[in-house]
Amino acid sequence: MPKRVINGKTYNTASSTLVARYRYEDDKDYPVNASVYQTRGGAFFIVHATEIDRDEPLDLHFEAADRDTLERLVEHADDLEIIMNACWQSHRKRRRRRLPLRPSTSGCRKV
Repeated sequence: MPKRVINGKTYNTASSTLVARYRYEDDKDYPVNASVYQTRGGAFFIVHATEIDRDEPLDLHFEAADRDTLERLVEHADDLEIIMNACWQSHRKRRRRRLPLRPSTSGCRKV
């Protein structure tokens, strides 16, 4: 699973929750699949996977995302798919430990 360190913080898709995804074309007209993840600590990051050639592996680019970036994404991304069960998956994991959750504007939070 892809993992990158950005500004001293580790972003790992295997230990993070997929919360949204969308597609776009880059400046060279290559298709890009972008996936938005939330880490266990609550930080967000975006993985841009560009398919340059079917015979070559995807070109991956990681981007740390702040609240402003996510708000612009929600406002301007044409085919943004919000993964509705992201909070539910987190809730199911925490429920085993009996920690109730409530959705908030910034994601899931403990009550």
